[in-house]
Amino acid sequence: MFEFMKFRHGVSPVIATVLLVIITVVLSVTLYVMLAHSFSLPGGSQTTPMGLDATMDVYGNVTVRIVSAPHEARINGSVVSVISATQGTPINFNATLYSGGTVCGNYSASSGWSDVKTDFYTAGMIILIQKNSQMAKGDTVQISGTGFALSSCTIR
Repeated sequence: MFEFMKFRHGVSPVIATVLLVIITVVLSVTLYVMLAHSFSLPGGSQTTPMGLDATMDVYGNVTVRIVSAPHEARINGSVVSVISATQGTPINFNATLYSGGTVCGNYSASSGWSDVKTDFYTAGMIILIQKNSQMAKGDTVQISGTGFALSSCTIR
């Protein structure tokens, strides 16, 4: 017969099984590493805060600019607060959320968000806090909620 048919040597079944298991594990780990950061669990990541910048104009209005926001940072259910630097207590206020010059929602420190027209915070949004005689430069603006870590900045 054919010459190559005379010597039918192969790998033992034990070694073949070990090699298949090793190949499967290596491929699984490689896929996990490649795709692990592409998906997030429901509820989002609580580790990344939003980037905030707050300024007070000469009339006493406070403009809070959202400089950066995780893609899963939800507006509904989030709490915006202003903490007095001198008293250390929350200040009652009303605010309006803008995106690209369009009103996207209203906020009251006593009742939360209403008339919200979008689900998530995005970079470039502005929260305009209407003049409040209790607010001053040096007070702290804080936002907490689902999909981001507690975010804060000092009014300047």
